Amino acid sequence: MSPIALTDQQMAKITDLVRLIPPWRRDEFLRELAIRLRDVELGDGAVHRIAARCLRDVLARPRSWPVDSGQRG
Repeated sequence: MSPIALTDQQMAKITDLVRLIPPWRRDEFLRELAIRLRDVELGDGAVHRIAARCLRDVLARPRSWPVDSGQRG
């Protein structure tokens, strides 16, 4: 996949949204967002709307907790 050219402001908005996602789901969000942004004109409004929709969609999916190392306290 080729790099997506985002402005500093667009990256800041995406970074703000990523902080709302559990760490083990961030990769899923960022990969899906990259796919959704691939064929879009990258204006600030479009990037924010697509990222917000992607966030909602990813968090709405059922997902199990990350696999732990089997160690119990």
